[in-house]
Amino acid sequence: ITSTDELKDANIGGQLGTTGETVAESLSPHHTTAVEDMGIAVEILKSGGYDAVIMDIAVAKNYEATGSFKMLDGVLQDESTHIIAKEGNTELMDAINKALAAFKASDDYKTLMSKYGLDAAE
Repeated sequence: ITSTDELKDANIGGQLGTTGETVAESLSPHHTTAVEDMGIAVEILKSGGYDAVIMDIAVAKNYEATGSFKMLDGVLQDESTHIIAKEGNTELMDAINKALAAFKASDDYKTLMSKYGLDAAE
């Protein structure tokens, strides 16, 4: 498999209850199987039970670094993580946003992004 176009009708795995499962189902609705653990999905891929597995980019990069797997270029779904609080709790949200901004401006943030193979924009 060299492109996402080839995933149509491929046997695709994902982790149960994740966006990876949702994306896999949208790519190959009749050939998607989800399992509870990503490690199991990767073992099924290694044994030929799956043609591909959909997972988060940092996890995929770690598997690709082993030399046993190839990660396709491109992003299948943009995701962001959000923090929510009870409506009206602006004091808490202001403190969280201030802490996040300080962390994202820090060298620690850049180090972690580099460690996990992520660009600052991701």
